[in-house]
Amino acid sequence: MDRWSGYPSLPSSWLDLRGDDDEVERRRRAVERELAAELSPDHQLFGHRAAVVGQSESTDDILLLLEGRIWALVHLTWRGSPERPPWPRVKTYDSVHAVQEALDHN
Repeated sequence: MDRWSGYPSLPSSWLDLRGDDDEVERRRRAVERELAAELSPDHQLFGHRAAVVGQSESTDDILLLLEGRIWALVHLTWRGSPERPPWPRVKTYDSVHAVQEALDHN
């Protein structure tokens, strides 16, 4: 079975950040740092375990898998500091099918 079965297919304008080569890991860590910097204690994602799956090259959106079961499209501001909710903006999806539809229509 494929290691990434059960994950959405990322559009061509997205970077796949699931791999473990040096460049992918560097980018993933940068996204993780920015996400942590932007989340204020009253943000809905604050304190949740999140795995970065992908990053759009055409928008400031990232795809997360939260707690291993909920998908989230997050729009980062890249200010490097805590934002006031609703920023960074989040849309959650409870299935891979739902997040795939969102990715396909953005």
